[in-house]
This record gives sequence, C-alpha cells and structure tokens, in this order.
Amino acid sequence: MKYPTFSTHAAKAVLEARRSGDEVDSTKLVLFVGNGEDIPDGFITSLRDNLLSLMRNYPDELAQRDEMGGAFEAEASALVHAAIPSSLGAALYDPGYWRYLCVEHFSSVVEWRHQGPDGKANIENYGVGNSRSNLLYRMWIRADVSLDVSAVDQYHLTRIPGRDLWQSHIIRVKTGNYRTLVKALLTYLYPDGSKGKCRLPTKVVRELAKRLNRLRSNILIEIYEFSDCVQLVSEEAERAKLAV
Repeated sequence: MKYPTFSTHAAKAVLEARRSGDEVDSTKLVLFVGNGEDIPDGFITSLRDNLLSLMRNYPDELAQRDEMGGAFEAEASALVHAAIPSSLGAALYDPGYWRYLCVEHFSSVVEWRHQGPDGKANIENYGVGNSRSNLLYRMWIRADVSLDVSAVDQYHLTRIPGRDLWQSHIIRVKTGNYRTLVKALLTYLYPDGSKGKCRLPTKVVRELAKRLNRLRSNILIEIYEFSDCVQLVSEEAERAKLAV
C-alpha cells in the first residue's frame, strides 16, 4: 500500500507557516511511501469527531502538566487504537505517517492537549524531534502494548493512569517492546485496575522501571509467559523497595 508521510522538516515548515498566518500548501510537502493502492483513510473523520466529542468533557484550556490531560489520554487511547485499522501495516510503524496524521488531521487535538503558555503546543508533540512524543502515536502504542484480548474490556489496562508511568517507563524505553511484561507491570502496580491506586510510591516505581529496563541484557523476556513476568515484576519490586 501507498501512504502519506511528512518529514520532520516538512512538518515543522507547515506548523511554522500556519502559526505565522502564512499560506501554505501542505499537500506539496507530502511524501508518499510504498506502492500499489492508497492506504485507507476512512477512519480519520470519525476518529477526529470522536476525539473532539471527548474533549468536550474536559476544560477548554489545560494548565501545564494538568492531570486532566492525562485522564483524556487514558480514555482517548482506546478510541484511537480501536479506530485505526491494523491492516495499515508498515504505516503504523513509520513516524512520518504519524506526523502526517497529527499535522494534517488532528492538529486541533494536539494544540488543545499541549497548549503552552503562548497557547501553542510544543512541536515535539507532533513527532518533530522525538517521534514517540507524537500524541496520536503514543496513544495508539499505549493501547497496542496493553491490549488484553482475553478480557471483556480489552482496554482496561490502557486506562490505567500515570503520565510518568506511560511516557517514561513504558513507551519511551525498552520495556514497551514487550507486551507481556507491560501487562504484568500494569497488573502488579494496579491490582484494582484503573479505578484503584498504585501499590507502590513513585520513587519505588521509578526504581522498579529502571530495573525492568535493564533486564534485556540478562534474560530473554520474549519467551516469558504472563505468569513468569508477574513473578519477575514482583521480585524486582521487592529489590526496588530495598534500593530506595
């Protein structure tokens, strides 16, 4: 399939032009990748409408590091993952495609979620700079790595709160590459689910996350079953408690 992408330079140029009030034909900066039929895009309009509808349940403006922003992402991640077809294939792992989506179709969501003191979102949240900071991508990957297909509510783990937990300890580090380990970590930290409280204080969670992230050099996490991962997380948590 053929799909549209923005380079970091193109995305930055479009955003800067818009913010300066200049006219810009963003279609001329789109780079298409792949061959054959165009990638399906029928999900875009309905997903944008659903996200905008969800935003109406939250304040019109969010303060810096506002907990309401994190609560929005907890809900929105499930919507994003459920809407975007898995059949998109390689596009789902191409930062350029996610930059294109955010800049061309979801800028109103990004600007609202990450508005700074000047009312403008840091362009990193469009995937310019750190691709894993792209708002739409990080919500999608959050749901993808925590999806529990055995549960009635497959996104119950996705809704577990904690910006620091998701951003710093799962999405941006090696731990996020191992779905079974992610689910074990979330289940251990929040035994009562998304409505409950974390069983460990923040400083212990951070130490535990560091330990889990280093395990790849010693063991093959890929071969671990869920029960093995739960035991591993529990053992490392006890060590983390002693270390802080």
